[in-house]
Amino acid sequence: MVRVEEFMSKGVITIDAAEMAVGAAELMTEKGIGSLVVTRDGEPVGIVTESDFIRKVTSKKLDASVLRVHEIMSKPLITVSADTNVKEAARLMREKRIRRLPVVRRGRLVGIVTSSDFTWLYQ
Repeated sequence: MVRVEEFMSKGVITIDAAEMAVGAAELMTEKGIGSLVVTRDGEPVGIVTESDFIRKVTSKKLDASVLRVHEIMSKPLITVSADTNVKEAARLMREKRIRRLPVVRRGRLVGIVTSSDFTWLYQ
């Protein structure tokens, strides 16, 4: 059995739920990434993606400098355990129509897998 932890990216970039949304956009741009895991008191509670900005900020002509991350994040956060089988993780992502899946161990964020991490499954 191939486990998620063998493919996950470590060192996930996070942002606190109380931070301003514009700060999330700036951090994503600075790091060249398409999402941030949102935390509250160190616990993962949501995810904010480029799509969240398009659907919840830009398309509604809202100002990201006055919105908090928790107002635009996707929730509830769907996660998997580090020892989850990669096929199960890929199935969950297809079923929930998500492209990013945070990985946890004992409630703590330890990594993230994306749909592109699983392209080898379909070859």
